[in-house]
Parts: sequence; structure tokens; C-alpha cells
Amino acid sequence: MSETVRYEAADKPREGWVFPGGDPEGHVSYATIDSQHGRAIEKLNALGPNGEQPSNPLARFRLYDLRHTFLTRLGEANADPFSIQRIAGHASILVSQRYVHPTPERLEDAFVRLERYNYEKEEQRKAGEKKKIVAA
Repeated sequence: MSETVRYEAADKPREGWVFPGGDPEGHVSYATIDSQHGRAIEKLNALGPNGEQPSNPLARFRLYDLRHTFLTRLGEANADPFSIQRIAGHASILVSQRYVHPTPERLEDAFVRLERYNYEKEEQRKAGEKKKIVAA
């Protein structure tokens, strides 16, 4: 019986877990994922038949890299830093900042938005002065 069929037959919800599974808590535990990842990395780092070092870039992969990528992509998708902080569960916005890497395009866009904001504020100020002159 497949994991999905067994999981659904046990009347467990599929929502809410990254890795739903058949254990009593309804998901694959962190310890299981960590253990399996450790074994995979050991195999990737094993020396070749002639004693050569592995060249596989996955040999340096850490599970935490997925979290970093996820939070970075949230930032690239214009999620505000406070939302990223809440999603990541960080106590401080300072911790969240290390996951957000603004691209040159995003930095330029920030200046364009600032210019637009300043222009609109100046137009509002001018419109307010015209109203004062007309009222006088």
C-alpha cells in the first residue's frame, strides 16, 4: 500500500505538513529527515574507486539551504521584511535581514519608487498652495 493511500486511509489530513507520512504524528519527523540527509551526504562525499575526492556539488548541500532559498525568494517576490520575519519565526528583524539579498534591479526600483513618491508629494503640495491662493 502506498504512503498516500495509507495516510488517507488513516483519515489524516494532507494539509499542513511539508512531508506528510504514516507515523503516529502524521508527518515525517525532523530526526528522520536529518538522518536520511546525513546518509546521502556521506555517500556523496565517499571517495571514488581510485581515492579521488568527490566533485559533486550536492556533497556540500545542507537542508538549511532550502530555508535560506525560500526566505530569499520571499524577499525577491517583494514580501516585506516583517512578513519574512514572522514566517521564519525570527525574534528580530535583524536575523531576517541575512536571508534577504536585494538584487541591483530591486535596489534601482526602490529609488524609482522614492522618486515617484517625492514627485507626488510635491504635486500635492503645489495643489494645496493653489487652493490657498484661490480661497484668499
